[in-house]
Amino acid sequence: MVNPISQIGKINKMRQMGDQKKKQMQTIKVTGASDKNRVELTLNGLYEMQITNIIDELLDPSKKDMLTKAIESAYSEARKKLEKEIAKTMDIKQIMEMLGNA
Repeated sequence: MVNPISQIGKINKMRQMGDQKKKQMQTIKVTGASDKNRVELTLNGLYEMQITNIIDELLDPSKKDMLTKAIESAYSEARKKLEKEIAKTMDIKQIMEMLGNA
């Protein structure tokens, strides 16, 4: 029979490890830029985005499509970089401990 008290301890440990991982992910930051650097943005490890630059030309309402494509392009570049950075932080032993298999 499973001891509920030991299960609570495991749940708390997983929560703590998750909180630590979240803090670690927030510190990872990558930048992405569209062609000709029309839009530049930063993503953190939680995929929270901050636009750091948009050229004035794209702020014209008639350039809405260009702005949309530039943001998508910059985001795509940043996302690819971020995925590589996140992969570097993955610790298989830590993942196994979280799952209770270590």
